[in-house]
Amino acid sequence: MDNTSGDVIFGVKVTSEDGFISYSGMNGKFDFHHSSTDILKLHVSHSEFKTLNFSANFTDTSNVILLLMPLAESLGEIDVKAKFADGSERQAKMLEKNSENIINVIPSKTIELLPDITTAAVLQRVSGVAMERTSTGDARYAVIRGMDQRYNYTLVNGIKIPSPDNKYRFVPMDMFPSDLLDRLEVVKSLTAKMEGDAIGGAMNLVMKDAPKKFTITSSFSSGFNTLLLNRGYMEFNRHDIQYQSPSDRFGKDHIATPNDFQYNSFNYYSKKYPLNGNVSFSIGNRFFKDKLGIIISVSTQNLYRGANSVWIKPNNQPLPGNFPSFEDLYTRQYNTHQFRMGINNKIDYKFNNNNKISLYNLFLQLNELQYRKTVDTSLSIGRSGNGTGNTYTLWRSRIHDQSIYNSTLQGEHMITAKLKFDWSLVKSLAKSAMPDWSEYQTV
Repeated sequence: MDNTSGDVIFGVKVTSEDGFISYSGMNGKFDFHHSSTDILKLHVSHSEFKTLNFSANFTDTSNVILLLMPLAESLGEIDVKAKFADGSERQAKMLEKNSENIINVIPSKTIELLPDITTAAVLQRVSGVAMERTSTGDARYAVIRGMDQRYNYTLVNGIKIPSPDNKYRFVPMDMFPSDLLDRLEVVKSLTAKMEGDAIGGAMNLVMKDAPKKFTITSSFSSGFNTLLLNRGYMEFNRHDIQYQSPSDRFGKDHIATPNDFQYNSFNYYSKKYPLNGNVSFSIGNRFFKDKLGIIISVSTQNLYRGANSVWIKPNNQPLPGNFPSFEDLYTRQYNTHQFRMGINNKIDYKFNNNNKISLYNLFLQLNELQYRKTVDTSLSIGRSGNGTGNTYTLWRSRIHDQSIYNSTLQGEHMITAKLKFDWSLVKSLAKSAMPDWSEYQTV
């Protein structure tokens, strides 16, 4: 019987010392068919009661009541907690559902299934987001809810990062390889706890965290650009470029002469089969009973891009009757060589359930070499047919290097049940350099 309530207990297991087993019935009684007349030691057990050891004397014919003590006197409440797998689609939907504001989340599992290799390309999958593209058609800047890119800002793990551009504060999103992301969050309505210098929205790039067990992931892909295979690819050697200006090389008082400038950027050569290549690698684990977590992720992309375009330049002065007129017809060919690299490293240590500290480092680099050939046909002077009139050819060689470095030391501390203290120590550095921009024209 239950020692607290006095209720009869059924299903109690009674085991004798020599291996015989019996169970109590609905009336609480149990039977032992034993031939011994000696004292027998019994072991009484039940999942909801404390174990009882009892010695039974077979010569005693009186009734015996065994009182069992409950394991728990009372049950206040049951708290069941669960967590979705990191990077899963269900986790993304739950984040959208429980968010205080309007956000869209794309998890890493979805990104792995997409053909997009940059974060900018992933952003074009989000509803309400349009992308401003480069001359080769690659997505670069995000336009959220119709607001221009200058009205948005970019976060990495919730920390605002600077732009490598010296004129604008918006960050080119094609600098981020998509392989480094755990999830991509697009915030369409800001709250009071967020940065206040954006009226369009924000993009939060949550980088990969240390896995719960030892994990190694890698990927490799390659391919050709059919446009470049058909028409050919031209570029110049960036290692022949002089990266310093004459004043940096010879002093501020130096008067530059034509001999101080090089023309190696116009020494073009042809590449028959420009091969694209993407390589990513990630390794991570947790140590010391899951207290210390470490992850390192690296992604490199070597891409060759090409584009053909036709642009008709309008005349500022329209024809009589307010009809538009045009001055020039530009036919352009673009060849772009992009080298993109991203390195992500995170180290976190959990002292206990209430205190955690983490160190995060991110380095991004985008080197772009571009060759552009423009054929300018004047429509206003002697243009009588295809191939006639004044025609000019303009060559342009350009190198553009950009990089972003961010290091963040963060702490999360739960002081009391209602008091939480978070802090961040951040160092960021963004650079942009255009060591060569050369043009020449022939008639």
